[in-house]
Amino acid sequence: MKKLLLLFVMMLTATVAAWADYTVVDGVRYEIVTYTSPEQAYVVAPESGVYTGAVTIPATINYEGNDYAVTQISSGAFENSTITSLTLPVGLQYIFSSFTGTSLNSLTIPGTVRFLGSMGDCTSLTSITFAYDGIDGITDEYYWSYGQGAIELSYDCFTGCTNLTEINVDRPLYNNGAYYTALFGKATKATFGPHATNIPKACFYGVTTLQQLTISANVTEIETNAFKQATLPAGYAFPFNQIKKIGTEAFYDCKNLPAAVDLSAAEEIGDQAFMSCTDIQSLTIGTCNLSSGAFSYCTNLSSLTLAEGLTDTGDSNFQYLDGLTTVTFPSTLKRIGWGAFQSCPNLTIPDGLPAGLEEISGMAFNQCAKVNVTLPSSLKIIDQCAFSNTGMESVTIPTSLTDLGDQAFSYCEKLKTVSIPYAETPINLSYTFWNCTNVESITIDRSFTIPESTTAFSGSVDKTEVVIGPHVTTLPPYAFYEASFKSVTLSVNLASISKFAFLGTTVPSLTLPNACTEIAYRAFDGSYIDNLYVPYLTPIALPTEDIVVLFNYSNTKLWVPGGTMALYQAADGWKLFENMDDWSY
Repeated sequence: MKKLLLLFVMMLTATVAAWADYTVVDGVRYEIVTYTSPEQAYVVAPESGVYTGAVTIPATINYEGNDYAVTQISSGAFENSTITSLTLPVGLQYIFSSFTGTSLNSLTIPGTVRFLGSMGDCTSLTSITFAYDGIDGITDEYYWSYGQGAIELSYDCFTGCTNLTEINVDRPLYNNGAYYTALFGKATKATFGPHATNIPKACFYGVTTLQQLTISANVTEIETNAFKQATLPAGYAFPFNQIKKIGTEAFYDCKNLPAAVDLSAAEEIGDQAFMSCTDIQSLTIGTCNLSSGAFSYCTNLSSLTLAEGLTDTGDSNFQYLDGLTTVTFPSTLKRIGWGAFQSCPNLTIPDGLPAGLEEISGMAFNQCAKVNVTLPSSLKIIDQCAFSNTGMESVTIPTSLTDLGDQAFSYCEKLKTVSIPYAETPINLSYTFWNCTNVESITIDRSFTIPESTTAFSGSVDKTEVVIGPHVTTLPPYAFYEASFKSVTLSVNLASISKFAFLGTTVPSLTLPNACTEIAYRAFDGSYIDNLYVPYLTPIALPTEDIVVLFNYSNTKLWVPGGTMALYQAADGWKLFENMDDWSY
């Protein structure tokens, strides 16, 4: 709506120019505009030649006995002029593209100006000031819609001002230009005064010439790309403790940031806001809304404190921090986001995870080789690969947990013990402990499921002992698919073994409990069980479908209760075992 209004003003100006009145006052030519209310005067180019010397534009001019407020400098008004100075009045509202080729060295924009067009190739301009004067007297909605008294700067406003080095800002700025082109590309000195509230987008994008920077206490917003790949003055203490909003990539790869950054006042931190800022060594974050990737690749960041009140780390915000050694979590934290601390190889969590934590999202601590924590009893979600490749030594799945993602603890080489205590709801295990080859003890007393053609454990035939507790009454399909164990002790209450439960499983011996009266087809297909002990005085019925691959009949020795061998040698399925013997039951 704002741009449409501005376009309407420009079109209307062009339409009526053919019959407009003109006058010259003190050497400056004006267009008298009578189609507006109130009637106004616009500064225009002279009929011939260009303006020269010192030029002062008054707030009003008199024409035929009437006073007209000067509200606009029209396009081309000072193009290629040789003016040495230009004084603009409070009350001026629009400055269109008027200065290409002008010899002007410095310019002050009054606080009442709402729009500044492209300065074109104004290569002589070295200093510009955005004054505050007169802002408080303007109340219309258009003027305030970009922020409190903000001036809109056109696309590529200062791109051609290749010698513009000094910037003085005492009001909010709205940059309507590109995100990837610096607003002040050659700045050496920049001052944001007491009435400035923001550093606009791409303000110093890629600027490496800044020698002096002053930011007043009222600046609370750093917009998108404002200091992206910029170099701050050496030793400058950026006032982060007053900043409330930091835009996307605002400080991406920015140099000369302070070693200690305190963002306790921040309410919003955008995507990749500080990515690759290698000067930061310690960081404090308050109760803000964290987007994604905000501090990734800050490789020298060693200490991180998340303040009380923060509930969510956001996603990917602290990835690839080689130097991060400690993080302190608030008790209020509920969620650790996706990839939040991925690939932080030296990270430790000395105070542990907060007691009220409910979700650890996917990849949260993936490849954090030193992370070894106790899972809090409040957890409801651990997503895929959350602790993959970590230093976890013992894992007890909280009874509150209802969602356990793929490979949640895969490739944990230091993991020794796994416990899944009883809870009413089943838990899904999908490659959960895959390639944890040093696990010594696995205890499961909770019903569980395994997705088709997947597994939960790798195990080790030399180390891993599995105990299935009394609350597990069914071994699900693929329960121990392609796993290797030293021993497996089944629950005394186990009633059934589902298809493919021991598909490809390696274990020296296995004893079926007396309660287990149902063995599904291909339950032991391809298994490597040296000795199978059964307690049934009367052989239980086996499924007829694919019965020839129900067990590994040639490699597994069947042990049957004493005195029952003849029954087993005659029973369908059982009689296929090539090696059978008695055992005392």
